[in-house]
Amino acid sequence: RLPPPPREAPEFDAMLAALSLALLVGAASAQTEDCSGRAKCDVCTRGNEADSQDFVCSWCESTKECRFAYSKSNADFGNYIEAINSCPDGQYVDRDGGCECATSGADNCETCTSNPTCTWVEHGTTTVVFEGTVLGTTVSRESTSEFENLCWGGNGFGGPDFDDREVRGDNFMLSISSKADTWYWGQCGIEGPGFAALILVIVVVVVVALAGGVGFFLRKRKASK
Repeated sequence: RLPPPPREAPEFDAMLAALSLALLVGAASAQTEDCSGRAKCDVCTRGNEADSQDFVCSWCESTKECRFAYSKSNADFGNYIEAINSCPDGQYVDRDGGCECATSGADNCETCTSNPTCTWVEHGTTTVVFEGTVLGTTVSRESTSEFENLCWGGNGFGGPDFDDREVRGDNFMLSISSKADTWYWGQCGIEGPGFAALILVIVVVVVVALAGGVGFFLRKRKASK
C-alpha cells in the first residue's frame, strides 16, 4: 500500500486531472470489476497480488469503501487516479495483507507502535512518475510530495513496508514509490532501526551470559566429582 499524493499539493492534483482527462478523451469505456460488495479491507484486497486475478480492488479506511482500482493487463489511468483521490485520509490500501495497520485506527505513535507489525511514520515522501501519450504528444512528469503521521505495516529493521507500484496501460505508465524519512517501531523514543538493534544486542548478551554461566556450572560440577 502506498500513501497517495497529499491534498496540499494542488499543482500535482491539477496535473493528474489534466492528464487523466486527456487520456480518456476518445477512449473506449473500460470494463471494470465490481469491488463494491467487499465490505472489509482484507476481503477487498484479497487476491490483488495473485497472478490469477487480473483486477485490483482498493480499500479506503475513512469511507469504508472498496473500489475497483485498475486491470493489471490493461490499466485505465482515470480509474486508478479516481480510486486514489477518493480516499481523503491517505489510508488507501491496494495490497493483499496490508490492512492490519491501516485499519487499526491508530492516530499517534504510541498506539501504532504497540502492535509489533506496525511502524509509525512521522515523515516521508512519495514520488510519482508519469509517462504517456497525451493527445499525440509524449509527456513525462515527476512529482514528489510529503506525508506525515501514518501507521504503516513494517518491522524494526526494515521499517515501513512500502510497495513500489507500477501501473501500465495502453498509452501510459505510472509509477509510485514512497520512503520514510523518520519512523519508529516498538516505541517512540529511538528513531529507525536503533531500537530493534538494541533489543538484538541485549538478547545476544543475555544468551552469551547464560551460555557462559551454564558452562561454568558444568565445569565446576565436573571438577567436584
